[in-house]
Amino acid sequence: MQEFLSGWLVDFTYLKINKRYLLFEVKKTFMSLNKNKIFGYTALVIMLLGSALLIIGVTMYSEYPDYAIVSCVAGVGFYAIAWAFNALKGRI
Repeated sequence: MQEFLSGWLVDFTYLKINKRYLLFEVKKTFMSLNKNKIFGYTALVIMLLGSALLIIGVTMYSEYPDYAIVSCVAGVGFYAIAWAFNALKGRI
């Protein structure tokens, strides 16, 4: 992140833009995520991981039913955690 900000500062100092204004614009860009969006994106990522676990359990471990069941149960657990995160949006 430090390199990203320094890159922006270097690029815009050649254009002779006020540094204070530039820092305000960069801060405004990074602060566009509020807590509800963070919970939403986190729930989405956890659901993707749960889907990946379910798909791996069904496709790769079809010969070994014990591993398939464990992987599918873990995937459903990820879905439950994602559901809880989605339910927390707007309440914290």
